[in-house]
Amino acid sequence: MNNTNRQRLSTLGLSCAADNVSILLIQANAVKLRSMKKFLIFYLVIATWLLSACATSLKSNHPQLQKDAQQAHATVYFIRPFTERTMAMADNAIAVEIDSRPLLNLAKGEYIRTLLMPGQVWLTVNSRTTWGPSHKIKSKSKTRSFTFESGETYFISITPVNGEFRGVHFIAETVSQNTAKKLSKNLRLVDG
Repeated sequence: MNNTNRQRLSTLGLSCAADNVSILLIQANAVKLRSMKKFLIFYLVIATWLLSACATSLKSNHPQLQKDAQQAHATVYFIRPFTERTMAMADNAIAVEIDSRPLLNLAKGEYIRTLLMPGQVWLTVNSRTTWGPSHKIKSKSKTRSFTFESGETYFISITPVNGEFRGVHFIAETVSQNTAKKLSKNLRLVDG
């Protein structure tokens, strides 16, 4: 409250009441701020919980996983780089299958190391996207064959392909170790 208003109120005998009103307003604002702070903390906890459901996870019971590192296996890194811009639904975690069985979910900006049995596999990348002028949700999948040899290391990049009105789909492609290092430089490694 400024001095001019205090002088006007004091001439009316209301200066004490005006000070009390100012104190009540300050207290009310403090209560609002505490409530907002509690709401913000609650919101952040819920958002973190929901986002954790989209995080990378490995299906530890997949028959292609080699559980004993002493046995014959191929080391396979699955890499999901960040994109230049947000891609709406295509930013959600994608599902990777081997031989039609779920292997892992891979979130954007993460990579995971797996030990797989040697041999030929069919690797499928499943995702959901919006397509067409009405932005309908559609599932997309791309499958291709990979052959993994025992003792070798492979780097598989899961790369988005923008089909414009047809939506975004992802392809799995083998990349060199140098390319994998560049792609994963700012990504988060998830324990596999």
